[in-house]
Amino acid sequence: MKKYNSLNGLRAIAAIGIVLMHVRANFDVGVAHHFIYTNVIAKMSDFVFLFMMISAFSLCCGYYDKFKNGTITPNKFYKRRYSRILPFFSVLVILSIIIPHSPNKVAVARAPLQFLGDSGFSPYIERVFEGFTELTLSYGLLPNPSMSIMGVGWFLGVIFVFYMLFPFFIFMIDNKRRSWYSFIVVNILCFITISYFYSDKFISFNAIPKNIIYNAPFFVLGGILFLHRELIERIVCKNHLISLSACIIFSAAYFLWADTKMSYSGVVIICLVMGCWLVFAIGSNSKLLHNPTIDYLGNISMEIYLSHMLSFRIVKMLNLSDFIHQVDILYWLSCFMTLLVAIAFSHLVKYYFIAKLQLITKRK
Repeated sequence: MKKYNSLNGLRAIAAIGIVLMHVRANFDVGVAHHFIYTNVIAKMSDFVFLFMMISAFSLCCGYYDKFKNGTITPNKFYKRRYSRILPFFSVLVILSIIIPHSPNKVAVARAPLQFLGDSGFSPYIERVFEGFTELTLSYGLLPNPSMSIMGVGWFLGVIFVFYMLFPFFIFMIDNKRRSWYSFIVVNILCFITISYFYSDKFISFNAIPKNIIYNAPFFVLGGILFLHRELIERIVCKNHLISLSACIIFSAAYFLWADTKMSYSGVVIICLVMGCWLVFAIGSNSKLLHNPTIDYLGNISMEIYLSHMLSFRIVKMLNLSDFIHQVDILYWLSCFMTLLVAIAFSHLVKYYFIAKLQLITKRK
């Protein structure tokens, strides 16, 4: 199967964008309310859906034909999924259980019997329960998978439910005609879910996009683009500049005017904008999305995404606001340092700790 190197560029951009958004959302000092922060950075939370499209496309590249031909067993498929995700994720979950998110939680953890939550358990025991559940990677099956250990891990929960359903996903996109029928069906179901099922009649918590049905259009669109990859390559190759211009125009409109918060129209807009970039990446081998630096970041993009909030908490411990009083400089320096710590942590854990652990395991 051909390698689509430009996908690494999209992964890297998505990861960096999500870091910028989360630092802004958790920035204690506050940032100016102008266009860059409110329209551009705030909307970078939607880049997580680009990750989903890329995941579907990439998984099809590796396993679509194997599942259809019966040349891979469920045991091999899921073993590879767990070995790809669980080691790094386990390190983060364990560290997040041990290290409180804020100083006031230290006192709570030290006096477990005096501070019982609504569940009847101490905050520390609650964190252990949630951490164990997250380590199963099946928490996306919960009715309200809002975890406090790894808040950003909700994405991983959705992704793993997608992995669980992948054989059925192959059935859904068995051929081009059925893939389009499936896309129509999941969009209708997504609309009904947002408009009808996200209500007190069915659920008693705030509607949030952590549901596999809500995210189904992004996965199926990734599968559709996989089936049309050869046509996409021919068109984009012949019209490279036009394709890039379309991506820029759609993105500009998205950042200027689009409102994608918890609405079906938002799902459609995200499919259009992110799908446009994925189409460009499939048919392009541009240095914009494929160069040594961007490839390196793309290869650890999942690790950066998972570890960046832990990295941000480490940066906050430096109390940079005591030395830097210009808010914009403080924000961008915090973003840079958070990204730097996340990259260093991801590299060390993935390429040294986990690699050596796997090497020892193989020897045994």
